[in-house]
Parts: sequence; structure tokens; C-alpha cells
Amino acid sequence: MNKVLKGLLVFLFFIVVFSVKVNRVYGQCGTVFFDFISEPSCREANVNLGCPVEPERPELTCWNDLETGKCVGIYYWTGCYDQNIEGVLQCVHHKSVIKIDCESPEGGTGTGPSYIYNRCPSGQSLSCGSSTEAEAQNKTSCLYRETCNKYFWPSSIRTPAPCNSNPVSATCNSNCSCCPSGSSRTCTQGSQYTKNITIDMAWDTAQREALKVTCNTHDDIFISNVKTRDYWWGDEDHYQDWRLTCRTNTCGCVAPTATPTPTSTPSPTPWIRVNVKNSAGTAVNSSQICGVDCSGSVCVKKTGIYCSVNDNSFTFPKFTATNTYIGGRIALTDNLAQPLTVLGVTPSVVGFVETTCNNIGGYCYVWNKNSWTTGGRTVDFVVAIPTNTPTITPTSTPVPPAPGKWVKLKDTSFVSSNSLLNTVPAIPVRYDSDDTIDPYFIIRDGGIVAAPNVDLGTGAGVKANTNNTYVESYTPKVKMSATNFISYIKARKAYKEVSNVSDINNISESGLYLYTGPSPLTFNSIPPSFDLYNIVLVSATTVDININLDGVIDPNLKSIAIVANMIRFGATVTQADGIFIGNTVRTGTADFGFKINGNLIAGTTFVNSRTQGNPNVPSVFVVFKGQKYLDLLPYLSTANYEWRQIQ
Repeated sequence: MNKVLKGLLVFLFFIVVFSVKVNRVYGQCGTVFFDFISEPSCREANVNLGCPVEPERPELTCWNDLETGKCVGIYYWTGCYDQNIEGVLQCVHHKSVIKIDCESPEGGTGTGPSYIYNRCPSGQSLSCGSSTEAEAQNKTSCLYRETCNKYFWPSSIRTPAPCNSNPVSATCNSNCSCCPSGSSRTCTQGSQYTKNITIDMAWDTAQREALKVTCNTHDDIFISNVKTRDYWWGDEDHYQDWRLTCRTNTCGCVAPTATPTPTSTPSPTPWIRVNVKNSAGTAVNSSQICGVDCSGSVCVKKTGIYCSVNDNSFTFPKFTATNTYIGGRIALTDNLAQPLTVLGVTPSVVGFVETTCNNIGGYCYVWNKNSWTTGGRTVDFVVAIPTNTPTITPTSTPVPPAPGKWVKLKDTSFVSSNSLLNTVPAIPVRYDSDDTIDPYFIIRDGGIVAAPNVDLGTGAGVKANTNNTYVESYTPKVKMSATNFISYIKARKAYKEVSNVSDINNISESGLYLYTGPSPLTFNSIPPSFDLYNIVLVSATTVDININLDGVIDPNLKSIAIVANMIRFGATVTQADGIFIGNTVRTGTADFGFKINGNLIAGTTFVNSRTQGNPNVPSVFVVFKGQKYLDLLPYLSTANYEWRQIQ
């Protein structure tokens, strides 16, 4: 057990030291505010209440990093936690120094760094919806100031009663965000949806209000909470079922759409323009844009001058015929054969959506041609490309990957007891904006590559990392398995037991949790507790993850770590944000990639069954996020003091 503990502490210390590498800096570029807890105030805290300390909030000056050009700051992180030292429970002060990206909106509260983002990155500016609109959509809530800052914006905060009775709370009264200069904040309302949620009667009022806040902070509009059932379990446990009703409200930054006069169509000739973009307003290429005639029982795709390949904005004349319904169609793949998902449609004139184009394939928007003799119709398809993600970091990679099944890492190290057989193409294609076109196994600030054998293929320029530093004939001395970690936490850590998904959904504080229920533990939806608390979940069995744990789709998502004997990701999962440690890790069989933001550790076996249509794109992409380790540090490690008197 001492070897296991020492190995974990050394590994975590390496992460902290690696994260605080200080480069030369020049020129002030902005400021952020952060929480600071002094050592004297920690010593005076009430240990029986968990050592709560009201932090100070000094301002941190940021500088331009000479090597990366980013706006960064050196942040002094502090915390106060209760620890058992020689049988006495005491409040102990913790501190660390890390370098933060001042241009990132990340931050928050809890056990990790807490700083407030207060400026837009270069090339972006603050854009807000109106207060009147926000109030009409029931999007004003009494929330913690940090929540306001993260989902709305500091300048949109006001503090009327009763919020002003709490110095850290505020009322968010508007939807704001950083948008590219020249674009504007916009929200598109969708249809209603309902979700049944069981609530313990003891938490009735608070939970119902929390559901409303959860709805609002996900950019959805709260409609109502309606009780659907009232019942008893046994003689004392009183439960209620509630149905939460929201209306989807997709918000984003939209650039103004230019409407040039089509060169191929004189102004008197009616025309159709089809634009394809993502939710940020950036153009996305569909593999095909065509006109479509849906007058009959099955839509007919037009060809010739009415069709364009690998395009994101195409204008064609209104084709003349005896047809009644005509419109525009996009193929549901992009120019790299990656699938596209339509998030919404913005038409210039009201028509109707045909999601399968009457089974000819694609996605159509169609208008009635009557009284349409001049001018044009424009339809904007807002799409998303499923985010691919992989990763194995400090541990294994087994069988040689087939073409299109190679793995790429970023800002991390690779240490394995298995041979590394990973064919890296000489001319890679970016997985997404986090990726580069470098033909390296580990890109950016990567560390060592160590394995019994390292084989990355024979492509020109292929390297293990930037400096092509790697070690062969290497065998790791310490392996942290789920079983060893369970033994460690039972001996050294305070933890709570959970036996089913309902227990996990109702977790009420950050901490370390041991799963004791049947195998497998299956996640088909994101537990509400993952949006509220930093959690380390440990299981001696199998954990199945069948839902995207994506911090972009779910911006509330906290830092999560899952440690298990086996972790299996479902075939529909494209992204998982967190730390995942398993003796065996399986990525699931799918024809698109998989991305992890955090870390992935396979103790003995890593099975990657992901492929890409373009074999030059990595099928698994792991981006190391040291911040998640810092957020979970109190639960992944322990401070141990031992005194001996020698006479």
C-alpha cells in the first residue's frame, strides 16, 4: 500500500510541477480576479463544519507569454481542508502555484482555482440579449455570482432583494457572451420537452427551485414544475414525482449574413440561397448542396446548375415547373465524410422542414412557390460535427492499430507496460481546433514516451513528440489498479458509498464515492450531481458510459474522475471530459472519432475500435487537462504527517 500511495503522490506532484513551468513574459494584457485563503484564516476555521473560509478576492495581473503569445498569469492557488493528523481533526492550509490562461472563460468555485473572467479574447467583444427578453423568458434567477459570470457575464449582474442579503449572490438579468467582432448574440426557441424527476420530500422546495435554475443555465427556458405522483416507501420515506417542462432555447453568436446579388441570376429572377454554418456562425462545408422539388410523394433532387459539391453557401435560380413545393437540400456529411447534425434552421420566409427529404437522404427546407415571382429565399442550416476523441496517457496501448485507427495525445506523457504500435501518418488531418498538423504521437507540451517497444510507423517526419524523446525496453514499476485504489481509499480517505444511479444523481457535495452495486454501472444520461460537484467515483466492477460527458454541450459539467476495473464507452459517445482510469478501457465500435479532455489511463488493456473515414484523422484524441487533477486533488491524494521521538 505504501508503494501505491507513493506512486500516486509522485505522479500528482509531477502534474503540478509540469503545469507551473514559467516562460518569459512581456507586456500587461489584462486582469482576472481570484479567490485567496490565508493560512491564519484557515487555522481559525471551524473544523466541525468542514473548515469553511470566506476568501479574499485580489486582482491578478496578466501578461503576454513570449513563447505562446497567449495572455497568461501566475496564479497562487489556496485551499483549506479538514485532515486527521495523529488522531486530531484539524484545518490544514494547502497552496500551489499554477499558470492560467487569462483568455479562457474557465474558472469556478470548490476545491480548485476560482477566478472570474472579465474580458473578451482578442477579436471578440461582449454581446448581450436584452433584459426585457431575458425576463420574458424567465431567465432571471438568484444565483451565485460565479454562476452568473460563467453563464451570463459579470456586467449583467444586479443585486436586488433578496439576493443582496448574500454578498456572493446576484441576479442574472441577461444572456451575454463573447462573440466575434461584428457578430451578435441570438437565441432560437425550439419545442417544449419534459423530464420526469423523482424528488425526496425533505428537499422538495430547494430541489424544485434547483431544477428551474438548471433549466435556465442551460440556455433553456423554464416553463413549469408539475407534481405527477405522491407516494410512500415503507412507513417513513415520503417521495414525489415531478415533471419539469422547459422550452429549448439555443443561443450563440451569429455573424451577419451577406446577401450579394447572385452573379448567375439576374435580380428579377427568383432564387434560392443555402448557407451551412455552425452555432458560432463559422461556415461548414456540406458534401453537397442542391435544389429540391418536394411537390410529389417523394422529393426530387435537382442537378446541373442547381447543385454544388463541398460547399457552404450556394445560390441557384428557382427552377420553373408545375411544382408546388421547392427548396434547398444539404447532405448530412461534410467534405471530409464526417456526419453533420442539423441543430436548427433559419428561413427568410416561413416554409417547412423535411428531415429526410422524403427518404432521398439529406435535410431539406421547402417553400410554397405560389406568388414567388421575384427576389429570393434564404435558408441557414445550423449544424454540428460530432467531436471525436480518444486518449490513453500514463499507461497502456496494445494491438497495432489499423489505418484510420491511430491515437493522438496532447500536452501529456505516455507510459505503458505494453508495446506501443501506433502508425502516425506523415500528413495528418486535424481532429478539431485543439489539434495540429504535426506528425507526432504527442503534440504541444508533451512529455516522455516509454514502453517495451515504440513503433510509430515509417512516415516522413513522424516523431514520438516535439523532440522525438522516447524510451524503449521500459517496464513500469508501479501500477495503480481499481482494486489497489479502493484499498487505498478505505485505509486513508473519507468516502461515501453509492449503490445505484439514483444515489449518484442525488449526491449533495463534492467528494470521493465508492460504488457497491451490481455490475455494470450504466450511465445513459448525465447525473445532475455531475453539474454541481467535483466527484471521484470508484468501482471494482464495470462502468458503461453511453452519453457524451461534454463540457461544451453541458457547460455546467464539473471535474469528474471515474476509476473502475473496466470502462466501456458506447458507440454513440463522441466526447468525454474527465479523468478515466480502468484496468481495461474500450472505446466502442464506431465509424467516427472519440475525444477525451482530461486524461485516460488503461492499466493493462486498451481496445480502440474507432475508425475514421479519412485515415489521416486520429480516431482517438486525448487532450490532457491538468486543471481537473487540481480540482480533484483532495480526493485523489492525501497529506500524511508522521512524528517519531527517538530517545
